[in-house]
Amino acid sequence: MKRFWIILFAVLLFGACPALAEETANETIYETPAGTWYGEMEGFILTLTLEEDGTYALSVPGREEARGAWAAEDGAVVLDGETAFDFIGETLLSRSGDFTFFRRQPEVYVPAPVTEMEFLEAEGKKVPLGLDGAWKSAYVLIDGTAVPADSLGDQAAVYFESLRAIIVGDLFGELIADFAFEGNVLRVEEEGLAFLIQRQEDGYLRFTATAGDGEIVYILAPYLTEEFPHGIETEEEIPGDQ
Repeated sequence: MKRFWIILFAVLLFGACPALAEETANETIYETPAGTWYGEMEGFILTLTLEEDGTYALSVPGREEARGAWAAEDGAVVLDGETAFDFIGETLLSRSGDFTFFRRQPEVYVPAPVTEMEFLEAEGKKVPLGLDGAWKSAYVLIDGTAVPADSLGDQAAVYFESLRAIIVGDLFGELIADFAFEGNVLRVEEEGLAFLIQRQEDGYLRFTATAGDGEIVYILAPYLTEEFPHGIETEEEIPGDQ
């Protein structure tokens, strides 16, 4: 396999400004491929930066940046002297036809800031409002970048009822937890695990699971069903699910 693809898949597993020839009402025409390009693979956004000095950098969230050399040859961009992409203004299309980079940065979900939870007092306890029901992981945060949870094969789900929750996750199994409302967050420590739940301004929940020195942050979205989220199995009876 060519070196570029070896680097690319290794990265997945483990700003130069372009010169402009002219601008029209509908598009920008580029004289040089130098600049920043974007691609997508398995839910990850790949950023390929072609520097004016003939070097390139390939980055993926959560992975070490890969570097190499590039050159413009016969209307194509050649990486490391062997992997060729046809340069067509707004795109870099691999000659093998299996991958494309684009000038335009794809739209990605950006987590909203954390906001205060609303709660009521019940039997001397603070009970958060608007949490009851099922929530499922929509994204996982990797170095601050939201990556679709489905693309990682890493799922988590929480079913809330008052201050009790059933928590299920691929990385931490299944447990029933009683949450304590502290300040503006819900906290729990159970079986060597620590969980932190915060509400975001966009209505999603930021769910941080910690075990030892390891930490993973999920963005949970409401799962509007009486059943537990699809793909997540639980042996516990869901409160109110008869």
